Amino acid sequence: MLAPLTVLEPMIPTLNIQPWLQGGIQEITQLYNNESIKPFADIQQEFNLPHRLIFAYLQIKSYLTKNKPSKESSTIIAQMSNFELICTHRKQPKKLISISYKTLLHGSVQGRDTHIQSWHKELGKIIPTDEWSKAYSSHKGVTSCATHIEMQLKLIYRWYLVPTRIQQIWPQSPDRCWRCGQTPGTMQHIWWTCKTLQPYWQVVRHIITGAIRTQISLTLELCILFIPPESLTKDKQAVTYHILISAAMGIARLWKNTIAPSREALINQIKLNRPNEMSYAHQYGIKKDMRLANQLWNAYLEHTLIKDTTQEGKTCEPHGSLSPCCTAPLPSPLPTLQLPKINAEKGTVQATMYYPEYVM
Repeated sequence: MLAPLTVLEPMIPTLNIQPWLQGGIQEITQLYNNESIKPFADIQQEFNLPHRLIFAYLQIKSYLTKNKPSKESSTIIAQMSNFELICTHRKQPKKLISISYKTLLHGSVQGRDTHIQSWHKELGKIIPTDEWSKAYSSHKGVTSCATHIEMQLKLIYRWYLVPTRIQQIWPQSPDRCWRCGQTPGTMQHIWWTCKTLQPYWQVVRHIITGAIRTQISLTLELCILFIPPESLTKDKQAVTYHILISAAMGIARLWKNTIAPSREALINQIKLNRPNEMSYAHQYGIKKDMRLANQLWNAYLEHTLIKDTTQEGKTCEPHGSLSPCCTAPLPSPLPTLQLPKINAEKGTVQATMYYPEYVM
């Protein structure tokens, strides 16, 4: 429907298209209002066309009515091709030339986005394209761990065989969740809505809130698809990412288990992130990368990540009562990480790396 209006000239031999072009009508879609053609009076008022063009309007309307798109499409946007959708999207994706080239070569690329369609169907809503772009790139500048990136992509692309998907392959298999045994085990249920997991996600939220000193609402888009909210700064998004990826790995380790991951297991997983990320930055990164890594992990420690920020004598939000994890004293101020010495002439980094001990 984004075809130029000039394509109608060879279809309607007696049509003079120039007055329409001069009036500012360049594309066929400008003649439409949702799925129907606009009345001539509306077009005349909008583009200041002379009344003598009413006969040409009737010719165009007659042709477009006889050759109208499929009735399955409810709107003009739904009738657009993939290439047209890319060109008209309000926020152009990265690598636009490559995407456009592949779309023109291969035609419809909807088959490549089956995971997006499956998420939309399961969630009952549409996640905008720019939000998916954030999901794919949320690890950039945050982690260098291939395991963490792989874990993230497996969730986005629905790699895990949940009960409902297994039943599609082997019909004799039950589709019930292996934790609660009551609800169909969809991706959304197994990773997010299962009642057995709710206390676990409350603990995750409590840890994130204490680490970034910001109240946020955990959603499936954030926790499973890793789409960060725009309200969080880059450093807070980074800390949130590390906590959430650790939480997801905890669930994956207990696959087909009837219990949820423990708080201790989550803490131990997050404790591994810092030295591994710092080691990579010191060994392979440039000086700027190491400074950024230090800033990230110093903030990680300064905000007493892992340690519940609930003071003694106060009810713990995730547990609903006083528990050892909530009444334990907060750790003392932690030392600042030291940058290693860099030998600019030899291009080497001093082998000894210093990681201060801290209480979790």
